[in-house]
Amino acid sequence: MSTDEAFSDLAGVPGDFKALGRRIRAQVYRRTGIPVGVGISSTKTLSKLANHAAKKWQSQSDGVVDLRDQTQRNWVLKKCSVSDV
Repeated sequence: MSTDEAFSDLAGVPGDFKALGRRIRAQVYRRTGIPVGVGISSTKTLSKLANHAAKKWQSQSDGVVDLRDQTQRNWVLKKCSVSDV
């Protein structure tokens, strides 16, 4: 992990995680001017992959990718190499 990353355990948090990710992304940009990607998943490694996908396919993902869905996770895993993580 690097200094420009943050992780949060969302267990028990109600609501739409992708919408939360979009709100976080917008607030970070508003406050810092820095565009960020938001990756959501069940582990830190998959969250890093989701973040990579959010940045790589920003126009399709709006900068937020949730890999808790198996279909989405399998698609991203097929499109990325191990070195991307």
